[in-house]
Amino acid sequence: MESPENESTHPSKDSVADDNEEIKRGSSEQTRLAGELKRLQSELDEARVQATLARLDLEEEKRKFQDEVASLQQLVTETVEESSRYESELKDLRRTNERLEAEVTELRGQSHEAPLLAAPGAMISTLARRVASQLGADSATPAPPPAPVIATADNLEESMRKAKEDAEVLRSLVIPLEEEINALKEKLRANDLLLRKYQEEGSHAESLDTTSSILESPAVDTASISGQENIKGNNLTSSQSKVPSSPLQNSVDGKVFDTSPESGKATECDMCLNYETQLVNEQRRVAELTKQLGLLERCRDDLQKEMANRKDMEQKWNENKEEHKAQVSELLQRVTSSEAALKELRGNFDQKTTSLTRELDRLRAQREQSQRDLDSIQLENEKLVGRYNAHSQELQDAFIDLPDKVEELQEMVLKCREDLIAARVGQERAEAVAATQREEAQLYLSQSEAEQQQRQQLENSLAAEINVLKTQLNKEEML
Repeated sequence: MESPENESTHPSKDSVADDNEEIKRGSSEQTRLAGELKRLQSELDEARVQATLARLDLEEEKRKFQDEVASLQQLVTETVEESSRYESELKDLRRTNERLEAEVTELRGQSHEAPLLAAPGAMISTLARRVASQLGADSATPAPPPAPVIATADNLEESMRKAKEDAEVLRSLVIPLEEEINALKEKLRANDLLLRKYQEEGSHAESLDTTSSILESPAVDTASISGQENIKGNNLTSSQSKVPSSPLQNSVDGKVFDTSPESGKATECDMCLNYETQLVNEQRRVAELTKQLGLLERCRDDLQKEMANRKDMEQKWNENKEEHKAQVSELLQRVTSSEAALKELRGNFDQKTTSLTRELDRLRAQREQSQRDLDSIQLENEKLVGRYNAHSQELQDAFIDLPDKVEELQEMVLKCREDLIAARVGQERAEAVAATQREEAQLYLSQSEAEQQQRQQLENSLAAEINVLKTQLNKEEML
């Protein structure tokens, strides 16, 4: 039977068991924290990869945007340069037109002041030669290099609008001029017939008088028409509008004033040929400039389309940029939060590891101390219960050998008394333990009876519920 000292060892064993449980809990907590750390590390790596991919996509979109912007800028620059060249040509043509208008005004003044009746053929020839020489000099003189003009799409549209307005104005001027040219040709034919008639009659003096009276108005009209032809050609080239071919080009039959001097007749034919040549050249220039105007309009349409496409692309790129920015910001926030959580977990892990290490060292030392205490208590308990004392049978069979000396006898009596006291203590402790065990057994028995009653009640209630459910099931099956 176990002694009272053996009972005192139970708390030490319980404390050791608690320490072991705490060590196990600490190890499981450490394992859980390590798994959480690995999971957060993998999430952080994934977030970094996503952020890198988003940054690469954003850089690729920026590169594409820059390439597209560079191509659009090159196209706009080429269009602006071409527009500047056209504007410089228009300015040159306007300056030429102004010079021709001044020359025509001067020629008109000279034509009014000159004696028309003296030599009408010579006056017309001189006027035609001066106009032709002026036009030839203008066409032979190379145009000055265009000044650099910085134009935009708005300036280009404004120039096109002004050119169209000038074209409409010039069309309204060209039609009356062509009518006047036709009338002049009719007058020339009539004058030619009259001259032939007077030549047949043989009166040269009367023919000159009649011709002077008839040619008075055509001379002035001829000077006016020559100036208007120059104005028309230059205005047409400056406005880049297309003018239909004049009837002068196909209907002149070579018949002009048939005065008696052959030189006057040749001069007038040269003047008509010069008119026709100048008109054909101007029409060619107008056709060329009309083609250039069409190309310029197509370039403007292409530029507007490119600008619209560029605006749409910029809008889409801005939307994609904002979306990528939001994604990158979200990923950065996630990375930041993950890094903060990882840092916190690392701190907690280090703290827990340090505390658990200290606790394990303390528990290990405490366990060793408890083991030493347990060994000493166990030895003392064994001594108290008389484990090393002789048993009752040994005492009965032992030979009674009393010492001869009183001191030895007294020592023997004291030893027997100690053994008796130890046996009494063990008996009392065993009786107390037996009483405790009887009480515990009684308590367990009462608990078992109570549990048996509860189980019986539960079985009865379940059986009743089963019967009720069976009854309901039978009713439903019958229905």
